Amino acid sequence: MCLISDKIQFCSCAATSVNQLKHYWVWYRFNKEKNLMVMGEVMLPNFILNPDFAKNKEILKIRLNQKDAFDTVLDFKSKDLLKIVIDHAIPHTDKTTYLFEYKKDNWHSKKYDTFYIASHYDEKEFGKIKNTLRKEK
Repeated sequence: MCLISDKIQFCSCAATSVNQLKHYWVWYRFNKEKNLMVMGEVMLPNFILNPDFAKNKEILKIRLNQKDAFDTVLDFKSKDLLKIVIDHAIPHTDKTTYLFEYKKDNWHSKKYDTFYIASHYDEKEFGKIKNTLRKEK
């Protein structure tokens, strides 16, 4: 089992790129002026290979809606998206991506669509994640 910790912490950081981070989050802001046609090749989502995906998504949703989830106060607005990328170290898979949308002062899980994000959103901020996975007993 590769469960996410219920003590997960979303931190701001001085990294210049998410490529430097094992686990990270990216905050996107809806841009009503942006309406690009982004195309690409669709790949099989790796959450299919992660048996704990649904349970982890629920843990993340609960944690994101707690006031101390982030190490700093952020001004989230309706339609903001938060992409969370976790390296579960599952053989033969890439990192697992979870997506949440901010509506009515709460985070709600959303289906991840990289083309939709690129077409309608601007990246606002990103950071690393601490206390990511539960310790095996």
